[in-house]
Amino acid sequence: MRHKIIYLALMVIGLCFLPVVAFADSPEATLSIDGGPPVTYPSVQAAVDAVTANPGTDFVIEIAAGTLTDEINIEQQANKNVVIRPQPGATVTVKNTINIDGRGDINSPETLLIQGLHFDLTGTTVENSILIPNPGVGFNYAHNVTINGCTFKGEPSGGVAQVAVRVATGAGARNIAIMNSNANDLHSLGQLNAISGYVFVQNCIVSEVTEGGINYYGTADLIVDSCKFDVQSYAVRSGQSAGAPSTGTVTINNSVLNTNSATDGAVVLRVQEILISFTPISPIRLLRPDRPCRPSVLPVSILTSWSRTWWEIFPTLQRTP
Repeated sequence: MRHKIIYLALMVIGLCFLPVVAFADSPEATLSIDGGPPVTYPSVQAAVDAVTANPGTDFVIEIAAGTLTDEINIEQQANKNVVIRPQPGATVTVKNTINIDGRGDINSPETLLIQGLHFDLTGTTVENSILIPNPGVGFNYAHNVTINGCTFKGEPSGGVAQVAVRVATGAGARNIAIMNSNANDLHSLGQLNAISGYVFVQNCIVSEVTEGGINYYGTADLIVDSCKFDVQSYAVRSGQSAGAPSTGTVTINNSVLNTNSATDGAVVLRVQEILISFTPISPIRLLRPDRPCRPSVLPVSILTSWSRTWWEIFPTLQRTP
């Protein structure tokens, strides 16, 4: 008996020194297909995978209240429109990355809507809340993606440049919209590389970020509407510092863009054409003054807030009455 007690005591002591294994977690989720009755799945990923396995056109995944800590991988399927959102009245906090794979089909018409989620990367080393990754071979070409009504929060002191929405270099994407969303304590709201079609950012608030708002290059038309960005570096940056300028247009309307940087402009442009209206900007500059943009006619109230360098580059810029 004494030997058994000693043996059990040694087992208990040994268990104390075993490594702690953290298991991923996910709330349940339901999937409705073409307006049919919802079917419950044990995890969000299981519901996402069921989109591939089932026929239909319109798929709605609703997540139960809770904290989602596992990574989610979404592969867009031909002619299958997907909505991912919380269940009515539920609050869903996401502590990891949602990855989107466009299957290399840039012109496919299906849509993806991610709505109403709270992305909170505090206490993690996760770099991106929503990521369109580089597939390594070929292109990703995620397409027709809308992020609506989401919040994004990070932890600047964590040593990781955390971004709300990132299209990785070399991935490629088409038609990206970020709407009615807030981002704070991050590196930036969007790092959007090699985009075609459009980039549409509307009614978004960015604050307490370590760098900027939207950084974009590609052939897409960039539209920033009704936004408020208070940043440490650029609020809107379009085009690369080397190579050909972005060929799409940049439209900034009814927005407030401020930077605390003594060297960077709130708007940094290297594009072919711009249109800025009803937007106080402090200040604005070009990445490559030797290759200026072709600006549109702008309201005089906007022009007076621009830097002298801009006037030197565009001395014949027309004013509206």
